[in-house]
Amino acid sequence: MGKDPIINLQNLVDSMARWETIMRDARKVVTIPTKVVEQTREAPQFKNDQILELYRNDMRIDHTLIREILSLPRESLIEDLHKVIY
Repeated sequence: MGKDPIINLQNLVDSMARWETIMRDARKVVTIPTKVVEQTREAPQFKNDQILELYRNDMRIDHTLIREILSLPRESLIEDLHKVIY
């Protein structure tokens, strides 16, 4: 046998009241989208030439190139990868 329908209904009402309280007290965050870069059809200027090959190819790039990319200086690699993403 199931629970009493009156108890189920009361549990639902209690849950709704808790939810309304949580939503009322929740912090609201307003985001303002910002454009990171202007859209263009030209490839970005990368600091590392190997990244241009990554930019031009898909996931089937040569493993030697991947090793070269992974050995690049960290800061310039991160900058270039951000450009690939954006």
